[in-house]
Amino acid sequence: MTALSESLTIEIIKGAMALIILGTMAFLAYTDGRQRRIPNKVLWPVALIWPMLMAIALFADREAAYGLILNGIVGALIAGGAFLLCYIIVRGKLGAGDVKMAALMGLYLGSDKISTALIAGIVISAIYSVIMILAKKLTVKDGLPMAPFLFLGTIIALLYTIV
Repeated sequence: MTALSESLTIEIIKGAMALIILGTMAFLAYTDGRQRRIPNKVLWPVALIWPMLMAIALFADREAAYGLILNGIVGALIAGGAFLLCYIIVRGKLGAGDVKMAALMGLYLGSDKISTALIAGIVISAIYSVIMILAKKLTVKDGLPMAPFLFLGTIIALLYTIV
């Protein structure tokens, strides 16, 4: 493989990862918004696609692939760890599916984009919550499905890195 084709293959893999996480988050936003569930039968297959993409990346450009793998694992640890901590602290307000979804987001977005996605999603959910509380449509004790807001955060994180 030439350097150009190796680099192109890595960029195609990055594009595929972005499309996969966007599609997954869109579906999870819908199901979480409707049913307040993050189904494992969606999370696990998408999680299993990631190592396959990394295997292809390893064949194309070993050095770039190592960077992608490390970036994804660190992203998953950051997001999954943060949400696991929240899950433990706020017992019952955050589901285990949210923790797994956050880890999956970190895996695909990587350590360079996951913070932007999480912060944007949480800020948007906070603004929405305040508006709904002021409009008396929600109370402080009501829970919100997180996937729709994290989906928006994912879009923002991906667009932010393009610009």
